[in-house]
Amino acid sequence: PYPMDLSPAATTYNEMLSYIPARLNQLGYSPSTTLCATSLCGDEMNRPLEQALSDVFTQTYSLGGLAGFPLGGVTAFRKMKDHMPTDGSIFIVYGPHVGLSQDGRIGHVDRKGIRAVEGEHTLCCRSAILAANQVAQIHRGEAGGLELDPLDPSQYYVESYLMPFAERLEQSRDEASRMMDLPYALLEAQTELLERIIYEGSQFGFPGDVVVLGGIQINTPPGYVDYYVPLRFDLYDSEGQFSGSLFEDCQQ
Repeated sequence: PYPMDLSPAATTYNEMLSYIPARLNQLGYSPSTTLCATSLCGDEMNRPLEQALSDVFTQTYSLGGLAGFPLGGVTAFRKMKDHMPTDGSIFIVYGPHVGLSQDGRIGHVDRKGIRAVEGEHTLCCRSAILAANQVAQIHRGEAGGLELDPLDPSQYYVESYLMPFAERLEQSRDEASRMMDLPYALLEAQTELLERIIYEGSQFGFPGDVVVLGGIQINTPPGYVDYYVPLRFDLYDSEGQFSGSLFEDCQQ
């Protein structure tokens, strides 16, 4: 499969960053006074997107955690205002990622400097796939409930947020389809969480509106171009309420 097989909306980072700043500029968001906050997985495959964003927006901030969940929570969101430029704006980019290997396997990726052999190191996103496997076992009655491990709390929360999607993922017709469905389930869970964080974090004098871009990163092998599937491009007012979508061509 090709990135376009995962979604016809897949676009390269360069293409995305030629559109997004122009659209933000129409709203009065200047790159020089806009703080770009990200909620992306810690996997090294996601650093190129962060770098591309930092090349456009000179000030950046991290809300993110494992699998792309904004695990910094309300505290990180409120703290973010201390880093916002005077009379500036906030732009948040979030979402999960999925690998696409040289031989076309979804959920796997060839990594620079690592020999391409079958194994866990090729999983992408490893956290998401392990979480999906765990919630599937619980859903089928093959494992007990989730348990918080103080040495691995972030993975526990990824599993917790994915648990409501266990039946939906179980209905995927095969493993490849499940790997395609997984990032969409993750994005849905992350969107719900982020909306709650924006609302709660805006109840204590958070200044200004917030623009949020949510989508799925498609990581490809070394030498290939990575893609981003933009699925949400939304505006929230100063009280944390959803104000509407900023584009209409954002569909799966």
